[in-house]
Amino acid sequence: MEDLTRNVQLLCPVCGNNQFETFDTATDEFMDATDETRFRCSDCGNIFTKRELIDENQAVINENIEEVKQEAIKEIQNDLKKALKKWR
Repeated sequence: MEDLTRNVQLLCPVCGNNQFETFDTATDEFMDATDETRFRCSDCGNIFTKRELIDENQAVINENIEEVKQEAIKEIQNDLKKALKKWR
């Protein structure tokens, strides 16, 4: 199965920017940050915790999850069809 990994860009709920910097810690990777880590939007300057950014972007995250599900289902169906053709 091909890699179905996705990187979802989180957007500032105020201005829609996708560039953030950590506000009070030296965490380089968003994924490594705790839910309480605060990030500042580079455009509007508003500060959000990682959890707040995830919550505000949940609709986009859910859309990506659905896309990955559909791709996985399609790939599994194709693999199953190939396997059944060989079995005949």
